[in-house]
Amino acid sequence: MSGSQAAQGPGLSLPASALPNPPQARGRRSRDRVIAAAWKLLDEHGAHSGEVTVRAIAAAANVSTGSIYHHFADLDQIIAAVAERYVAEMSATVTAARDVASRQSWEEMVDAALVGYVDFFRRHAGLRDLWFDEYGSSGVVELHRAHRERIAQELRGNFTDLTSVDLGPVVHRVAIAIAGSLFELAFRADPAGDAQVITELHRTLRGFYRERLEACAQ
Repeated sequence: MSGSQAAQGPGLSLPASALPNPPQARGRRSRDRVIAAAWKLLDEHGAHSGEVTVRAIAAAANVSTGSIYHHFADLDQIIAAVAERYVAEMSATVTAARDVASRQSWEEMVDAALVGYVDFFRRHAGLRDLWFDEYGSSGVVELHRAHRERIAQELRGNFTDLTSVDLGPVVHRVAIAIAGSLFELAFRADPAGDAQVITELHRTLRGFYRERLEACAQ
């Protein structure tokens, strides 16, 4: 991640999953199969579907339900582990796109990040619904909070590098809140993302940042 240490503030990492990885390789492989099976079921059916159960995950992973409970206390912990991997993959995808564009201009950096999210949300419809879920478990909610805070810190560093202006942490948190609301609106309206809402999202974020940069220049 680019950006000065002062602009970034203290580093935040995504919270660890509810249970640590088993120390034995066999146990880790079993746990990974469970998470992979849950990922597939969640992406196909969504977090609140009756198709997503511990029994269904066990069958898809080809393990016993007892083996699952050796690694996870309940279904919520499995979903939180899936969400952790989902957030990590989404972060890597969006950060890579944003960092390439950040060498050019802040406008292109913002656009690249938004395109990265749109592409990821389109590819993972069921998990996308988990991302927008207001009723997720505390572990999932905390993952989302930590992700948004980390992205705000990265944006702050990128903007400072590109413009030599530190807009402060609150501005970027507000921008992410705006983007999150409009992304949800876009994908609730259309599974592929409503084109008009996404266009408005690009325009709104560009205008939001441009106004604040102009205010700092006065």
